[in-house]
Amino acid sequence: MLVYVNSFDCIGENSFFDVSRSVTGWIKKVSGLHLSIDEIFSRNNFNVGRSYVRTYTADKFDSKTYSIMYTHPDKNVSGRQWITEIGISKEAHATFISILLEISDVSTMVDSRPIATRPSLVSFLKRNCTFDHDVIGQNVLFVKNDYGDYQYLMHEIYRDDRNYPLVFISSKNGTFPTSAVKLQEQLLGLAQVVSTEGDIDSWEMERLLGRRYSSWDGAINIIYPVNTSGDAGTRLILPDQIETVLSKGIPINNHILSIISHGTNGFKKKKHISPVITRAKRLADDNKEFKERIKNSQSNSDSEELLNEALKELDEMKLSYDEKELFYLEQVEIAENSLDEESKKNIYLESEISRLKFERNSLSSNAQTKNVDIDIDKLIPLVSNRLTPVSVLSILEILLPSNVVVLKSAYTSARNSSGFKHGQRLLFLLYKLSTEYLSAFLEGGDNEAKSILGAAYSANESESVERSKQLSEMRIFEYEGNKIKMFKHVRIGVAHNKADTIRAYFDIDLENKKVVIGYCGEHLPVQST
Repeated sequence: MLVYVNSFDCIGENSFFDVSRSVTGWIKKVSGLHLSIDEIFSRNNFNVGRSYVRTYTADKFDSKTYSIMYTHPDKNVSGRQWITEIGISKEAHATFISILLEISDVSTMVDSRPIATRPSLVSFLKRNCTFDHDVIGQNVLFVKNDYGDYQYLMHEIYRDDRNYPLVFISSKNGTFPTSAVKLQEQLLGLAQVVSTEGDIDSWEMERLLGRRYSSWDGAINIIYPVNTSGDAGTRLILPDQIETVLSKGIPINNHILSIISHGTNGFKKKKHISPVITRAKRLADDNKEFKERIKNSQSNSDSEELLNEALKELDEMKLSYDEKELFYLEQVEIAENSLDEESKKNIYLESEISRLKFERNSLSSNAQTKNVDIDIDKLIPLVSNRLTPVSVLSILEILLPSNVVVLKSAYTSARNSSGFKHGQRLLFLLYKLSTEYLSAFLEGGDNEAKSILGAAYSANESESVERSKQLSEMRIFEYEGNKIKMFKHVRIGVAHNKADTIRAYFDIDLENKKVVIGYCGEHLPVQST
């Protein structure tokens, strides 16, 4: 069973020495064998206890190729062998190294499922070598709650030449399900880890990236490369699924590695320099050398001709077998690709089911809908046209009548801001205010709830505004016969421009457990204006 396959391009004049030093250091650590660089490239067998190191070389002609195989029994599972293959190709100014890890069980009686793991050799390589810039995942990509960052991430998602997954991790209340740096170390060369940084507005993220490619509240979203239909598949791992994995004793980084390697092992194995490939190159090198020796011989021309014919026949036979092997490999690849597409569809459907269940539970806890009948006839014209502030307020009242009250003063101010261009963003913000914020406020007050809205929320106005009779009266609205000061507000934009800026002032009716919106319009005057 394949567990892990990866490869790296190391660059620099000393890259071959750096790779060789990494391999000897790793062998010493895992087996206790003290092998020199010459010994690991000597075509020999070494053993200590029940562990074995076998080396293969094909270095008569460029590019010089080497393979090392290390086998050892599993410490905990009887009847299981772990096999690590290392392939090395030496070029003038670069060195290619491939690593394959697999298990071999003596029979079907060995039923213990292995945990995906990355060979520690990768850490030796990272410490000693200089990777080519094309090696994926050398650093974590951090994304802030910023339009430019989201646009860059969207570009990465749909980049045609991206042939590796993105692993998008998020935090919940400042806590991540795993360390982004540690996860990236585990996925070096296989996937790019993307991590949120700082306070994140999930509604803004969803607006810019789309729900399918977003990640928040401690979820991990794996975004696969774009397929032939132009679609990038995803696999969403929700917090409760992470808890299930951890309860089984599987580290989350290893679980993610197993998901990633399941999709990359087949592709990476095609580039792996196995002992079989190295032996085949050695035979080809010997054949080539033999031809040159015969060619340089001036005696016994008849023998030379016969030998050349024999060697030519062997070459043709090898070519025939290579062509057959290529044909079978192509057939296998076609079948694998077909299976892979179906597998991705299943993964996507499973992910969407999990997401919908998660959102259903979230809505159940956040929104107090109480089996409200939604008036579809009123809703359709509102969502079919451009979202104005008035239509946003109307949609809120239709969807969340048990959560929100919109005063006449709010509709009046909204009509005066009909030119506001960011209606969808306003809807996301006010919906979040009327669900997640309201629920958190009722449970723990404003200190608990304010982080949900992030920088878009202010609990009060400036002291100069609140102390000014004229300015504070602009923020007083009548609700159920009482005049209520509403200094709490959410905002979009900062300029005094109706097209790009809006303010929504509100208060919380604790008795009825509702958000009361008294104003939704242009930037109200402050002391400086």
